[in-house]
Amino acid sequence: MSDVYTATTNTTFLPSNAKLVFDERLAIRAGKGRVFGLSKADNKVAYSEQFDQWTVGTGTTIVVDAIDGPLLGVKAAELVTSPAAGSTYILNPFVVSTETTYTASVWAKARTPGVNQRFQFKIEGVPGVDVDTTDKWTRYEATITTGADPGKRFVLSNGNDSYESDVYFWGAQLVEGTEALPYTKTE
Repeated sequence: MSDVYTATTNTTFLPSNAKLVFDERLAIRAGKGRVFGLSKADNKVAYSEQFDQWTVGTGTTIVVDAIDGPLLGVKAAELVTSPAAGSTYILNPFVVSTETTYTASVWAKARTPGVNQRFQFKIEGVPGVDVDTTDKWTRYEATITTGADPGKRFVLSNGNDSYESDVYFWGAQLVEGTEALPYTKTE
């Protein structure tokens, strides 16, 4: 395994075999709302990496720090749903605006590919978007437009409660518009 180097302000040259890694969480901000020329996301999700702080349905279990996440040094949560045990979802505290388009994203990975690997992006009162995960960490995204009813929230679930899910999650994000934008952590 080769060494991994991160960019710094130091003028020391890196070895010719160095592998540079861009970590969105550690990027140096160059001006208001900009990260290395990329737009900084206004992540509406509260607790973007702390899924145990979301409202958890009665048929849902969250296992904190269950597995190494998609980035070096981060841990991901496991979301296990069982329709027979009750409601199968986690609900974020953020209340969405009415008649607004949002793009939801999250890194996800199936615990056992091909078995209980599905989850759904949803905003209450609006049809959700089903996602089938794989054995690789992937940032999944879906664009959803809210309805006219106020007081609705962002949900990760197993859809219509007809199937079980066992999926790892890290870094949830919800931004206004049709682009996911680079991930921004929230507390």
